[in-house]
Amino acid sequence: MFTTEKLGPHQYVVSCSCGRSWTGHTRGKTKAKAAAHALGLNRALCPHPEKKAYPTRQAVLKGKARTWKISPGGGSPAREVYRCRCLSWHLTTKSRQGRL
Repeated sequence: MFTTEKLGPHQYVVSCSCGRSWTGHTRGKTKAKAAAHALGLNRALCPHPEKKAYPTRQAVLKGKARTWKISPGGGSPAREVYRCRCLSWHLTTKSRQGRL
């Protein structure tokens, strides 16, 4: 989906198969811009667009930790994290039992 090309000592170009491209001074930051673009494209495929989409498992676990700080009456804390078909990570209040 993406190709990375080094143009010079501190110049990178990442191109998407859709034709869009990004330039930057570091490979990692330039790839991060492209990854955010990919998440946006895949978001349209999400069966749960009302849920917050996290880009990584680590990010969703941080989000899960924050749900335990919700005051009583502010909603149910998240129990599980899962990878969605939109390639994002989501939180759910349902346990895995009965869903497998």
